[in-house]
Amino acid sequence: MLIRRFNRSERHVLAVLTLAGTTALAIAAPGCSDDTPATPRVTLSADVAKGNFTTAECPDSNPAFLTIGSFGNPAATPAEQVNPIDDGATDQQGVVSVTCSVVPTNDGFTVKATTSLSGATGGAFRVEGFFKPAQDNSNIDISLSHLGTTYAQKNCTASFTEPLQTVAAGRVWAVVTCDSAAAPSLQRTCKTTTQFRFENCGQ
Repeated sequence: MLIRRFNRSERHVLAVLTLAGTTALAIAAPGCSDDTPATPRVTLSADVAKGNFTTAECPDSNPAFLTIGSFGNPAATPAEQVNPIDDGATDQQGVVSVTCSVVPTNDGFTVKATTSLSGATGGAFRVEGFFKPAQDNSNIDISLSHLGTTYAQKNCTASFTEPLQTVAAGRVWAVVTCDSAAAPSLQRTCKTTTQFRFENCGQ
């Protein structure tokens, strides 16, 4: 059997080809790419007001009924940026939980999102409905809780009131207004206005 001996230049070429092949295999190997989805996060600010109801009908009048994170203040000097909170991260006196999906459906998006904040200042918010960008959307179902009081309404209106607010696959930023959100166990009916921004959602 004949054994061929490669000269120095040929050995160099073989080494380069071997290294390139090993690198290509490493890149192509399953499990080597980073497919970990981004963590869902939320920014939320919910207000409760009397609206068209009396004080007896709506004893709650709170411009900060529930907040998670901060929408900032672009007019401040320096400007305050939006501060979203990741699922599992801390905010105020508790821990935030976020579960959300914004799925393309026909000419819009099916939104299902829930967030909660534990602790003394905590509460919860849930929103479900069909959203189309650049227009008002009706029949939005929400519930909003804080300190043992839960308001709910199934025919609220979602609007995009600011230039950057919109809905797209995996994210939604909108304001939902409920003119007659009810807390039946407490015999209360109020107007609720909730600005929310869910990001990194399922799609």
